[in-house]
Amino acid sequence: MALTPPPTPSPLSSRSATPIETPPFVKSESPVADLSAAPAAVDRTHSSEAAAQVPPNLFLEILSNLYSVPFDKPGHQDPSNVSYYLGERALERSNALRAMSQTCRDWRRTLLPVLYQSLEVGAIVRPEAQADDQWFIQCAERLISKCGGLADNPQFAWYTRSIRVVISQHRLTETLPAFARCMRACINLQVVNVHFAQAETATDFKKAFQGLTFPSVEIAILPTQAHQLLRCCPNVKKVVCHQGDGSQIITAMKQACKSVEVIVGIRSNERVVERLVEAGPLLREVRFGLTGDITTIQILELLKPLKHLKIVQVGRSPLS
Repeated sequence: MALTPPPTPSPLSSRSATPIETPPFVKSESPVADLSAAPAAVDRTHSSEAAAQVPPNLFLEILSNLYSVPFDKPGHQDPSNVSYYLGERALERSNALRAMSQTCRDWRRTLLPVLYQSLEVGAIVRPEAQADDQWFIQCAERLISKCGGLADNPQFAWYTRSIRVVISQHRLTETLPAFARCMRACINLQVVNVHFAQAETATDFKKAFQGLTFPSVEIAILPTQAHQLLRCCPNVKKVVCHQGDGSQIITAMKQACKSVEVIVGIRSNERVVERLVEAGPLLREVRFGLTGDITTIQILELLKPLKHLKIVQVGRSPLS
């Protein structure tokens, strides 16, 4: 896929002792040190020179050991998952990258593209013990802040390839429009992952996303009620349905997504399988979720018209 060039590339070679400022919407959510506020006695120029001498292989090895939850698959089986959202541990990598990017100008220019490559809005700092029922407020407010901030900063949004969100009922008329505006700003976005969306949000998704198109998206992970979002991704190659029977997902595929090659998580009943064959002629991999009133042999018979099909899996959770 050809990527649009970044708006304002910066030379990596320039160095400055000027304190580094981080936009308010990307401040760390964990109590990590803000290295841009180092005492004046610290020679930041020498720090920059020392940082620039770290071997690239060592640097990459450090980054590879930071904990993260993959964006291109459901995160519900990850140890950090807390039912409707991901726990604070899922923020470890982004918080570490943010802190390291504040060390010096060289590291900032090197690490900000890595930091903004993925936008994690499906994880929150663990609520206080007496306020465990307030997770949905944190999720909504974090989404509005993060997505709104990224949409207002296209020089960062250009780097974003993956987004994960949680959609609750709280401030729904603000969260979904903010999410849609963020996706429009991320012109190189490849993965959209809706970790959770409450069941009554299908109409709200339609209002927020109707008429929009995200041609760069190749992987969509979402519950059935977010099917309107799938309709906005005409070039999607992989679809994972992690909640619901997937019937509306198949309808969206048939009407708007002609290039789907992999589908995971739909229910395996006769009518759904028949509709899937009509909607996905290019399918090469089908992994069914909930088992319906049909045998594996019957499923294989119904799938025969799919000329590119190589892999069929029946009866395993799409979340694994």
